[in-house]
Amino acid sequence: MSEFDSDVPKIPDYTLSEKQFLLSKNLDNAGHREELVKELLESIKEKKLAPYYKYLTSELPEIVRFDQTLYSSLKNENEKQIAELNKKIKDAEEDDETKDEILPSTIRLAEYYTEIIDKQNAIATYKKALELTQSTGSKIDILLTLARIEFFFNDYPAVAKYLDQVKAQIDKGGDWER
Repeated sequence: MSEFDSDVPKIPDYTLSEKQFLLSKNLDNAGHREELVKELLESIKEKKLAPYYKYLTSELPEIVRFDQTLYSSLKNENEKQIAELNKKIKDAEEDDETKDEILPSTIRLAEYYTEIIDKQNAIATYKKALELTQSTGSKIDILLTLARIEFFFNDYPAVAKYLDQVKAQIDKGGDWER
């Protein structure tokens, strides 16, 4: 690993946010705009980003047209994966596992929501994970991920709120030697 590599998942994908920003500000000529839309749609299809597709088409309806067939197909794929991840959590809960044993499955579900850019579900699931974890370092990791999600959506007051919570956790003494 180089000094800049990290084991932190690169989610959400900020290249999508960057392209969306360029489209929303009309900073590019029409030919480049079409290329950006094409690249966004290719990424959405490849990564099966149903929630982001719905968000994008509601934010930029004049640029990215909503296609119900595409959305339904993507959503069905997402729902299969979510059901599988929820089953793992439910199985762990039914087996009377400890919070520490339920936490990895909960974080994996939150990561999946973040991968498909489902903001509300990602945030709600990370907040559940925050309640499950006892480790200050894990809390910091989760709070930083929440800040990254809000940053993707340009919600700077929420980013500041999560960074303040990170600072409070660091002041308590984060366990960074993991």
